[in-house]
Amino acid sequence: MLHPGPAPAALPCRALFPEAGTLTDALPLLAAALLVAGSATAPTVITTMTPVQQRTPEGRLSEGTTLAVTKILAGTAAGSAIGGWTAEHVSPVAGYGVPVAAARPSLLVALVRRQTAR
Repeated sequence: MLHPGPAPAALPCRALFPEAGTLTDALPLLAAALLVAGSATAPTVITTMTPVQQRTPEGRLSEGTTLAVTKILAGTAAGSAIGGWTAEHVSPVAGYGVPVAAARPSLLVALVRRQTAR
């Protein structure tokens, strides 16, 4: 069962606020949008770690959380690399579209799993 924590509320922030980078050339607006999007990171980490803690046997919690954090960081690194390449070779606007495109399927999966968990 999914943890009914703040992730469903945080995912729309992570999915939609980076899109502000595609809508403006104004640096202050972009900075504000990224600040709000970044504030969704803590609920994401907490929501990720709660099921890991619940499902990991005692004495193996360090390994479980290490693997979960590694997966989060690997996804972040891959997304940054793809977004950076896209910004350099296509356009900066398209570069900001990469995290938006990546977050939307995650949001859909989270919402579907939440509905089936009820």
